[in-house]
Amino acid sequence: MNISVKSRSKVGTAAAKQARREGMVPATVYGKDFKPVSILMEAKTVDSLLRTKGRNAVFNVELDGRTQQVMFAEVSRDFMKGQLLNVELRALTKGQKVRVQVPVVLLNEDKVQVGVVSLVMADVEVEAEADKVPQELTVDVSGMEIGDVHRVADLKLPEGCRVLSHEEEPVVVVSAPAEEEPAAEVTETTDAAAPAEAKPEA
Repeated sequence: MNISVKSRSKVGTAAAKQARREGMVPATVYGKDFKPVSILMEAKTVDSLLRTKGRNAVFNVELDGRTQQVMFAEVSRDFMKGQLLNVELRALTKGQKVRVQVPVVLLNEDKVQVGVVSLVMADVEVEAEADKVPQELTVDVSGMEIGDVHRVADLKLPEGCRVLSHEEEPVVVVSAPAEEEPAAEVTETTDAAAPAEAKPEA
């Protein structure tokens, strides 16, 4: 996938704010033996790429007739608005291996009839050539029962992908539902009738 970008000649807070108002996001491309380059990317293109391909997407940026393969290194957003603030891209070389966090996605969670499914490890660290990094790792929990544990060693990885997280670490566990404490019984009691007030002697 090729994405056209623009060279960023002006830097600083004011220039960055102006770029965002125009629908662009400031970005920097850097890497080993690669001179950092400041660029501008269309915010909607970045959002679309993150939504469809994920944080580990590998793509090409085109600038001044030159094409460079990259992947996301860091994406910053406004905490309240969700607006893209800044993007850092890692320049890649052919066959280069990278270490990244890959999200774990549960499948068929609704088919677990008894027990509570808990995702203990939301992301797993893997190493692979950049274009072989999976977008996500899936775990089918439909056959799991109370007490079952799906560990890192049980994950299915694509060829050429090596897991770096400890193999015995739990990824998904199924536990028994918490028992509800019975409501305390409230017994209504009535005081014994008070003795009649004695009449004064005449």
